[in-house]
Amino acid sequence: QARVRVDGRDVYLGEYNSKESRVRYAEIMAQVVSGQAVETPTAKRSKPVESDSRLTVNELAAAYLSWADGHYLKNG
Repeated sequence: QARVRVDGRDVYLGEYNSKESRVRYAEIMAQVVSGQAVETPTAKRSKPVESDSRLTVNELAAAYLSWADGHYLKNG
């Protein structure tokens, strides 16, 4: 995957060393040199998981310790 970093953001250009990536790179560099804004697509965020049952950190730690007691054996 070819990419270039512009203003701290990665812009993906296509398959590494492909004709498409080299053309896209030249276009972006021309925009940078001329002072034009370079469009950097934003990543899509996934939807948050909706659940009625929420686990607290304390409950998670207790469940892990219970599991670990059987999994990690002393002198085993």
